[in-house]
Amino acid sequence: MNKKILSVSALLFSGIILTGCSMTETETITTTHITNTPPKMLFLGDSIPDGYGLDGFSIDDNSHCMSYPNILKEKYREELQGVDTQMINKSVSGDTTQNLIDIIDSGDIDDYLKESDVVIVSIGGNDILQPIYGILNGLKGDDADIFSIASYIPKLGDNIDAALVTFEENLKTISDKLNSKTDGKIFVQTLYDPTEYIGIDLITDFTGKKISTFNNIITSNAENYTVIDIYPSFAGKSGELTNMPDFDIHPNAEGHKLIADIVDTELKKYEYTYYTYEIEEHISKFAIGLICGCIALALISIILLVILMKNKKKA
Repeated sequence: MNKKILSVSALLFSGIILTGCSMTETETITTTHITNTPPKMLFLGDSIPDGYGLDGFSIDDNSHCMSYPNILKEKYREELQGVDTQMINKSVSGDTTQNLIDIIDSGDIDDYLKESDVVIVSIGGNDILQPIYGILNGLKGDDADIFSIASYIPKLGDNIDAALVTFEENLKTISDKLNSKTDGKIFVQTLYDPTEYIGIDLITDFTGKKISTFNNIITSNAENYTVIDIYPSFAGKSGELTNMPDFDIHPNAEGHKLIADIVDTELKKYEYTYYTYEIEEHISKFAIGLICGCIALALISIILLVILMKNKKKA
């Protein structure tokens, strides 16, 4: 009889222990990380962040040129190894502020806006520079007519002034719409002056004043965004940092490297949060209770066995 009680207790004990140990549950452990490198970026704008004019650029694919968004993408992937980084460049060459408003309103970038730690905007150059392209085209070749260009400038000034009014209105709209769709930090870049390379005071004084007004609009309306000031670093270096020697206003490879450094410095002034996740497996509370009950049952069985053995000896 004693052997039977002991055998049954042992079998019960072993069975419940094995069953309890198989009753595990998983738990996701979330770790919060603070960094000065934004893991997820969204670039919006025109041909400058699009990378127009760089080797490897195409209208249909801006991911294979060394534009400053792509430079930062590689840099930040290296700095945040193992982290789920994301760089989305939705810039479109030729876009104006109204085009960007239409993109935001379309809802096509809503998911990117929700996920982004930072949104970097470079827009508005086409709002005011389109009329200036006529001046640049007029300067090409040996038959450039400075007097005809000079007579054209007053009318051009009126057109640009009107464009600047529209630019300011649209910039406020863009800022409001972006802030309503993202919790990421919004940055807006100023515009450099590519025409200083021309070296003709009549033209450079005119365009310089208009671009200065353009940049003042950006800085004076910076209530819901942070300004990244590109302008000073390009001053006096238009021939080195843009394609103006070929009458193309866009930054060259060196210009994009410089913009990348400027943007990087500004972004690194702030902190960003990302999370990592680990799955831990442990015995469930039910299993722990079952094991404890099993141990108690085994102890009771042993005690009963001891009592039975003592009574047997007395008998």
